Amino acid sequence: MATMLSCMLNLSEKIRMSLRDRMAHSLNVIWQSNRLCWLLAIFVPVLQLIAYARKKLHYPSKNKIPVCVVGNISVGGNGKTPFVAWLAECLIAQHYRVVIAGKPYCASRPIKNSQIFTETYPVNQMGDEMALLGHKLRCSIVVAPSRSSAINFICTQHKGEYDIILCDDGLQSPDILPDCSILLCDPDNIGNGYLLPMGPLRMPWECVNDVDFFLSVSNDLSRSPGVLKKMSEFVYHHHSLQKVQLRSFESVIAILGVAKPEPIQKFLTQYIADITWIIKSDHTSPTSIQLEYIRQKNKPILMTEKDWIKIKDELTAEDNVWIIPLKIEIEKNISLSILKYIEGLCRKGY
Repeated sequence: MATMLSCMLNLSEKIRMSLRDRMAHSLNVIWQSNRLCWLLAIFVPVLQLIAYARKKLHYPSKNKIPVCVVGNISVGGNGKTPFVAWLAECLIAQHYRVVIAGKPYCASRPIKNSQIFTETYPVNQMGDEMALLGHKLRCSIVVAPSRSSAINFICTQHKGEYDIILCDDGLQSPDILPDCSILLCDPDNIGNGYLLPMGPLRMPWECVNDVDFFLSVSNDLSRSPGVLKKMSEFVYHHHSLQKVQLRSFESVIAILGVAKPEPIQKFLTQYIADITWIIKSDHTSPTSIQLEYIRQKNKPILMTEKDWIKIKDELTAEDNVWIIPLKIEIEKNISLSILKYIEGLCRKGY
């Protein structure tokens, strides 16, 4: 009976993911078209009315600790999490006490109440992005069913312990009153330039005037100055941390469960001729059975840090798994402006 129930749950999950993949693909096709998108035009004012009503019904109070919110203007793959990691690293290096607030998005056993993580970062409770930030930064992460709950928990239960709260996403939340707002935009993710669901925009363009910093994120700073998303030609082993050049591989399996796999695919094909692609939905990972099947191929396995964090507890030291690091570089004048602004908030006192 238990085996049958487990099989049914696995089947329902596969069906759900399949439908999600098909829907995401269909929407991407529509967002690249100026004709098909009008089929969804009727839903735009409805969603905007709901967003307006939510905003009017919520009255967020002033924060007891300064809050910096980093968000995207469009859905998926804008480099928000790497940007939060960069910002946290800069502030920690200057001895500011940083805590990150977020939601347990796509966690298999998400927590029900606000919880702080300071030493271990379980991906099944925190979700992949929060767990990855914790692992990379080794700083405090507060996860809650809503970001506003996480912020309130920090301000009430941990006031005086932190200088700044970094919030991974949440610019659309009516419950959050940011002291510093940073909006990221990847020009390649704008599509037809319309609001959801007609297009990929989460916020109208007028919102650009309401944020403290609006930054363009790109793989090429010469084309779009601001923030550079950069992949290294060196990858490192998931256990030994040994570094090798991508060119040293002749044939690999690449597992990509990210919002926008295309730039990574384009990058890897510059160095490796024979690549078997396993593309998963964002925030999803191979099952244990799929992972064992991949192991039996006896090929090096490449994946991003975000993919690795989702399955790291299932890996052994002998697994031939190599991590593709993704980092960002920010123009010096922009980074100085952001850090100066946040440092001013920290010194101001709340």
